[in-house]
Amino acid sequence: MREIKYKVLVIGLGNILMADDGLGVYASEELKKKKWPPGIAILEVGTSVMCYLEEISLSRNVIAMDAVRAGGKPGTIYRLTPGGVVNPPDCWRDSHGLQLPGVIALARELKGFPASFIVYGMEPLDLSYGFLLSAAVKKSLPLMISKVGEEIKRLFS
Repeated sequence: MREIKYKVLVIGLGNILMADDGLGVYASEELKKKKWPPGIAILEVGTSVMCYLEEISLSRNVIAMDAVRAGGKPGTIYRLTPGGVVNPPDCWRDSHGLQLPGVIALARELKGFPASFIVYGMEPLDLSYGFLLSAAVKKSLPLMISKVGEEIKRLFS
């Protein structure tokens, strides 16, 4: 029998030293302030997604939050269900090891989970060195957090 530790695992990705790239980490910090029922976990993963392979592989549903460049206006929020993104091996690795799609694929290979994988991304303005979010991202962050909260509730019910 496959072991499930979390019904919903939310992971905040990004580098807080690179301005808007840290938005997933900041979003996870805000979500952690809310009261969630058992079976829901919020983790600040940062840039070390491989370190969380066990938690990901023991989760029925994974929601990732990250900066995503898709050509939209800074602050634009995207909801991606990357069925196809998990498959191409050319996006599994970078110079630091496995990227999120590769970790999801490995977790599925090892344990059969997560069953669903959703990315909430936001178009960044500034990915240069710096600790502060741009005004556009800072303004849109509460809406993204709200959307992720709704997604958690939907997946948990």
